[in-house]
Amino acid sequence: MCEKNRIVDNKQEEWVNVEKMTTNMEQIYESTKQCKEIVCALEDAFVEISKIVKTLTSMSAQTNQLAQETVSAMEEKEERRREL
Repeated sequence: MCEKNRIVDNKQEEWVNVEKMTTNMEQIYESTKQCKEIVCALEDAFVEISKIVKTLTSMSAQTNQLAQETVSAMEEKEERRREL
């Protein structure tokens, strides 16, 4: 009878272990799902940030061009003033 009880106890312990593993696997699944959602949100943010950087780069190029044109115009004006 002791052997039978031990077998039953082992089976119960094995079942408890299976339940624990199942719970752990479900937690891993949920964590993985949350990580995926975070990564997707970061990807969306990256796309938006990239658009902003592209716009700022374009504005910077336009500002630099305007500054160069302004400097050139000022230099031309100064040269004409000296000629007079």
